[in-house]
Amino acid sequence: DDTYNDTVDELTVRGKSEQTPNNLIKNGDFSNGTADWSGLAATLSAANNTLIVTGTGALNYMNAYQAPFPYVEGKKIFVRAKVRFPSVSPTSVVVWVTATGMQTMNIGSTPAPAVGVWHTIYGTATLPAGGTGQLTIRINANYASPAIQTGSVMEVKDVVVLDVTTANAPYMPDAPFVNPSPN
Repeated sequence: DDTYNDTVDELTVRGKSEQTPNNLIKNGDFSNGTADWSGLAATLSAANNTLIVTGTGALNYMNAYQAPFPYVEGKKIFVRAKVRFPSVSPTSVVVWVTATGMQTMNIGSTPAPAVGVWHTIYGTATLPAGGTGQLTIRINANYASPAIQTGSVMEVKDVVVLDVTTANAPYMPDAPFVNPSPN
């Protein structure tokens, strides 16, 4: 029997394959601080394996992002991130992917996330034709105005991106091979 069980950052992976799950995100556990991550309309810091994204007020949204691998048409990816807002809830939090020439794809979202609660956002996407360059993964918090975004904090942890393109990949969206762990 070639069935396996493995864990990637608390993500339970089950399936039939000799392939070991490989997180395509660099520093998704933030054990190396903010290395490999950038912010838009935000400053980044890290503590206790958590990325801290603080709004600058430049826009009515802020995000943390990474461009971890080349865009490949038809590649299917599973993305998961955990987010928490310690004091001010945004109107929504969205995990999305994009690349040059590609329309932004929403992976998953939570409207008006509760303050102080870890929210797990996850989903899959198959990359369409037309994209080029690096695929960018963004964790985005939307606010009613730049004034509300100013100084607002989004905490991020346990970011995972898995390539689930092949039938032997550790996750297929039509079968329960991957089960995100509870908050």
